[in-house]
Amino acid sequence: MKILIADDELYIRQGLEKLDWSSLGLKMCGTAKNGAEAIELAKSTRPDIILSDIRMPNMDGLDMAEQFMQINPRCAIIFLTGYREFEYARKAIALGAFDYLLKPTNPEEIMECCERAVKEVRQQAKQDVTFVEMESRIKDLEVKMRAKTEDPFLTEQEEFGKCKVSEILGYIDNHFHEELSLQTLSEVFHFNAIYINRLIKKETGYTFLEIVNNRRMSQAASYLKKTDKPIGEVAMLVGIPDQRYFSQIFKKYYGYSPRQYRKLS
Repeated sequence: MKILIADDELYIRQGLEKLDWSSLGLKMCGTAKNGAEAIELAKSTRPDIILSDIRMPNMDGLDMAEQFMQINPRCAIIFLTGYREFEYARKAIALGAFDYLLKPTNPEEIMECCERAVKEVRQQAKQDVTFVEMESRIKDLEVKMRAKTEDPFLTEQEEFGKCKVSEILGYIDNHFHEELSLQTLSEVFHFNAIYINRLIKKETGYTFLEIVNNRRMSQAASYLKKTDKPIGEVAMLVGIPDQRYFSQIFKKYYGYSPRQYRKLS
């Protein structure tokens, strides 16, 4: 993983460069003396973490962060700020910055914050891989289940279970945008809700909630890419009326907020 440093004061840049970044699994990929220079460096080096002053000439840290997060929303940006610039720090967090540190800072504080940022970026990367694998695996299981229901050597109980899960997945596909719960499935298919969840988990490897959220997030991503519908409306269209909760789930799946994802697309 790579870290980029941006600060208009040479002695601060030099001091930050000397920190033991390798102990965090980080490699320095460049330093910049203002936001504009940081943007150009970041475009070519694609840092995972940017450690930046907020107040810099030509382009300040906030403008730099806003521009670069459109290029790479997964980058963790940490700001260095003085007490007089506290309002800037609040704006930075609103933009999606990872954290901010109040000057004067000590090396231990900086390293601790960057260590948390490393863990966050790695976790987001794992979630992205898990989401893609999950989507692929569900589709593959659906194909296999359709094939296996035609296998004459399956026991009656196995065949029944696979047929039912295939029906349940079809129902989820058609109704994920509505208020959908295990209780709903229990009423539709006339089975105990706990039994249905256990059956789904056994045949697909995923719980009911994981499958529903997978469907909802896939459709939400499509809406965000292809339409200009407000985020609140997109949330409603995929069956999640609480926009804040929708944004939390979406970021968990894709690594960035619905607004950032739309800008990136």
